[in-house]
Amino acid sequence: MIRTATRADVDAVQGLIRQLSRHDFTEEQFEACYLHNLENNHILVYEKNKRVVGCGVLAIQYPLHFSQRSSELVNLIVDENARGGGIGKKLLAALEQIAVSHKCVCVEADSGKQREDAHRFYNREGFVCNHYKFTKGLI
Repeated sequence: MIRTATRADVDAVQGLIRQLSRHDFTEEQFEACYLHNLENNHILVYEKNKRVVGCGVLAIQYPLHFSQRSSELVNLIVDENARGGGIGKKLLAALEQIAVSHKCVCVEADSGKQREDAHRFYNREGFVCNHYKFTKGLI
């Protein structure tokens, strides 16, 4: 079942994020970030047998280079033990519907270079790789 995330999902979502994140963060840092995202973005979770096994975060943007609304798939994570069952596809479809309801011209996603399975997933779902994302650490 897909539903909107709540404050009570913080630990479950943190567990999913920790499966993929290369960044070290404290529980307090994650909770502050999670609460900010709850207020400012769209977070959906996929619940199976009363357990959160997937999560997706969508940000609605209004970038100058589009001069129209667009959306960014900030996170899309399925528990490593639940992958391959269509959960990611269902979460993506639900998040895309949110983007459509906000009249976004597109949805963009980024994915680490090493995540080749994710790249195949995005390609199957109609995404094309048309630009690079550069990151510069500051702290």
